[in-house]
Amino acid sequence: MTDPIRGEFELKRLWLAIASKNYEMAKSAAMECEQSFKAGTNNWFIAKEYEFFLLMHTKQWQQAAEFHKLIVNHQRFPSQPEQVQQKWILFGYYAALVSTAQTSSIPSTQKRAFNKILREVPIYKKDKAGYNASLYILQYLILASHRDYDGLVAKSEGIAKYINRYLRGRTDTQLYGFLKTLLALKKYDFDVLKTRKRAKKYIEQFNRFGREKVDETQTLPYSMMWAWILEWIKPFAEMRKAQKLLLLQQITSPTPIKSPRREPSTQEGLKIS
Repeated sequence: MTDPIRGEFELKRLWLAIASKNYEMAKSAAMECEQSFKAGTNNWFIAKEYEFFLLMHTKQWQQAAEFHKLIVNHQRFPSQPEQVQQKWILFGYYAALVSTAQTSSIPSTQKRAFNKILREVPIYKKDKAGYNASLYILQYLILASHRDYDGLVAKSEGIAKYINRYLRGRTDTQLYGFLKTLLALKKYDFDVLKTRKRAKKYIEQFNRFGREKVDETQTLPYSMMWAWILEWIKPFAEMRKAQKLLLLQQITSPTPIKSPRREPSTQEGLKIS
């Protein structure tokens, strides 16, 4: 028997538990939501959204991918508002990214899908603010996993515009801290040590938890995404550092020095843990 009133309480308990990383309580709340809401209702889909976050935050990648398919194939899914459907489509890309990042190669179908999402341009409407941020973050993750230096530089420009448009009054949020850290990474030419030092307050800001409601911008925890980004960009970050050192040596030394060869962007071996 469903109990919408109890369901509302359990729904709040669910997102609070995920936000505070109390995953056992989150599992309990998710079970209560399942019993409280009739399948296919709006609140049921909201609860399933948080349940998807729970699977992603606890690194249950395969279960998350299967769960996503179950939701988007539900008979009531087409009747959901457009923004809800778009959100779940985006979730599917996140699930695909973490799944393929643990394999030695990416299937051609997934490559095409990632290339498609990289071409998507955010629509600047108020009701799309959260979707836009989630899209930017997903695109940044894909570019970082492909070690696409030029792509990250270009994407940073879009992120800067998003911050200026939507986050002026939300400078104390985790999202603001995370996006500002990504901009700092570009500002300091992907020098990780310098970024960690200069953007320390922003890194601390997105690493705090338990204060904000989990939404699509945290399909994966900010701390987890940051760690992956640093791992993925490590090769070309080291290359950029070597290039700067070489340039300095060329300025101070009359003897020509061979420039280090830039490694091509790759989509292979994007291991994460």
